[in-house]
Amino acid sequence: MAERRITVVTIDGTGDLAQGKLVPAICNLAEKGRLDELLSVLGFARWSLDDASYRDLTWAGIQGICGLGLSQETWDNFVPRLHYQSGNRTYLEDFQKLKDRLDDLDLSEGEDSNRLY
Repeated sequence: MAERRITVVTIDGTGDLAQGKLVPAICNLAEKGRLDELLSVLGFARWSLDDASYRDLTWAGIQGICGLGLSQETWDNFVPRLHYQSGNRTYLEDFQKLKDRLDDLDLSEGEDSNRLY
């Protein structure tokens, strides 16, 4: 069976858990060479951000974590797999926008991904 892409969706992707624990841990795995190239991350939160702004926010947060030691090279290799979708987790229509965004990412990669929320 062929490997499938995995998209990790972080609900409240701009919050302390995602920015201080989850995404840095994923980046740490990348730094150690333990992150599958088929894994991507999509942050979902209320802030009005695009992918580039979310990446900047995440990079600034990662730089503030002592001892992580994430190299610029690792970040540059990981950042194209880091995405963002603005939305409120209490509105059903925003979850439809999230689904649409995930479907668009799948289309751009040419295959469906497994999703972890």
